[in-house]
Amino acid sequence: MPQFFYKLKPTRLVMLTDSSSEEKSQAVEKHYLYLKNLTEKGIIVMAGRTTNNDESTFGIVILKAETESDA
Repeated sequence: MPQFFYKLKPTRLVMLTDSSSEEKSQAVEKHYLYLKNLTEKGIIVMAGRTTNNDESTFGIVILKAETESDA
């Protein structure tokens, strides 16, 4: 099955450091569980982010899908 790569960059740096609200914490937890589920199903090959919290930070996901649209 083909593999696809995508790179995520935060639109605001504060997204990486401010988890002060319950809503933000829940969104991060939901995202983590979604990626974990896809990993357990064998769809995600690798996912992670850089450890820095400045303008150069990013995350990546490598996943398996039949088409780019599915990815």
